[in-house]
Amino acid sequence: MTKELVREKVTKQDGSRDAIPTPCGRGSSCASEASYNHRGGVNVSIDSQNPSLQPSQLCKQGHKARKLACSLCFHIGRGRSEECPLQAESVRVCHENSGIPQSLIKVTDLTSYRLNVLKTLRKAAFTLAEVLITLGVIGIVAAMTIPTLVNNYQKKLFVTKMKYTYSLLSNALALSVLENGNANTWNYGKSSDKASTGSSEDLTYIVNTYFKPYLKISEDIGVNAGGYHLVLNNGITLSFFTDGYINSETNIYTPTVIYIIAGNNKNTTSYSDSSRDYSRHDMFFEIVKINTLLTFCYGSRINREDIINDKQYGCNKTIAKNLRYNCGTLIKFDGWEIKDDYPW
Repeated sequence: MTKELVREKVTKQDGSRDAIPTPCGRGSSCASEASYNHRGGVNVSIDSQNPSLQPSQLCKQGHKARKLACSLCFHIGRGRSEECPLQAESVRVCHENSGIPQSLIKVTDLTSYRLNVLKTLRKAAFTLAEVLITLGVIGIVAAMTIPTLVNNYQKKLFVTKMKYTYSLLSNALALSVLENGNANTWNYGKSSDKASTGSSEDLTYIVNTYFKPYLKISEDIGVNAGGYHLVLNNGITLSFFTDGYINSETNIYTPTVIYIIAGNNKNTTSYSDSSRDYSRHDMFFEIVKINTLLTFCYGSRINREDIINDKQYGCNKTIAKNLRYNCGTLIKFDGWEIKDDYPW
């Protein structure tokens, strides 16, 4: 601001003082000559008889100067706007943007004005200690709140993906049933004299016949680690496995269940691999031949305590993350929410 005032300091060639027009209020007339003293030490000389401007122009431009000066007084810390010295008719200071020619502006005694501005700025500044204390408080609050915010966001994201994947697979199953008949009539694989997760031929037939035509696929990975793997357009990896039971009389294994594991990062490991985490990343779905519906693992259970405390696949912290098959069932049971007792 000081540099702008110095730049505007001019002297006419004939040695006379420059002047600015008298700022006039509404309904008032322009004085012939006046001099005002700013409290900060800036002297402004005014001559309204300058022939270069008409009286109406003087009043109009003077009104602009008065408004700008009030803004200046408020800016340098002179108090509230109603305390501006202009209200007491003590000073008029204008900037080149006010519309008054620079040749009419005369500002002197800038040293006192500069000192007053510097004193005001020093009073308004914060000390280094105050800044450090403030930053410390902000850091503590951030350390306390950011982890909670991140966890809440991750939980909502996981639930949203789970709900979307469940809907997507349910729709694919419904379309498949329309063309291939009820799921209890499907071919789940050959029976054998030993239990297995399904041969590669059986898995390929199941996926290509009952699922792949009804899903939007970006990559067909094929058979790996006992499962058949597809990558959807949204980045979710679906892994298909089969399971069944052994007849106690004949000792023959018959596949009757299709497991569908949904995960990220193209995880093509087995569904019980240690890299799986069914409480935070992976989702365990199944289609049981006897009921033909898509459910989460043990989705037919109606008791919350049984879902949580199952000794093998319960959704609690005592069970390994890669064996918490029931976590999807628990989230759906709780109305697609993660409750406080969820093992996140």
